[in-house]
Amino acid sequence: GAFADVRRLVQEWAAKARSEGGLQVPSVLVAGAMRMLRRAVRARASYDVFDLQPLKVVGSCYAPALFVTAEADPVVAPHHSVELQAGYAGDSNLVRVPGDNVGPRPRFLLDSAAIFLQGALRVEAPGAADDGAAAGA
Repeated sequence: GAFADVRRLVQEWAAKARSEGGLQVPSVLVAGAMRMLRRAVRARASYDVFDLQPLKVVGSCYAPALFVTAEADPVVAPHHSVELQAGYAGDSNLVRVPGDNVGPRPRFLLDSAAIFLQGALRVEAPGAADDGAAAGA
């Protein structure tokens, strides 16, 4: 899935480490690591990693978008994709798939993507023109 805000994502990772792994990561350490990451990205890529906040801009996006989230994604929790899709200004759809972020995807995802793109791009279904011709014959 896609993340809604990079700072919140890192905070969620720290909280997950505390709750699931029993790892006590002090907030000060998380904040320090985020500052180091921010400086390293600025130095190498010339942009601020804290600017990665898709949730703040999806309200002005209108290109058709298909959001896909894995229910057991250990990296980006599904609620990020749910929030992004809910705030999206254009035509969008959210598909939840079983499994994690690296597993095979079920057939219904490909079918859902095809149906979404067909509608968004206003493309006739395969065989639709043939059906119309046959009906008029």
